[in-house]
Amino acid sequence: MSDEIVLTAEERRFFWFFPPAPGGVLPPEHVQQSLLAKGLVAKGSDGRCWMTVLGDQVRLGAHPSRTEG
Repeated sequence: MSDEIVLTAEERRFFWFFPPAPGGVLPPEHVQQSLLAKGLVAKGSDGRCWMTVLGDQVRLGAHPSRTEG
């Protein structure tokens, strides 16, 4: 398994809202960009974001992660 993923409290709070549901909570752009940079979400050409396999593993506790802040 690879290195531990470190999330901020804000990233962890919005992590559950991918992919965003129509009319639901839309994570702030800076959170989306940060999760994109960590490889936890991906963005399509239409601008919509969805969870990657790594993101699913972190969300389910199958990949080491911790929250700071």
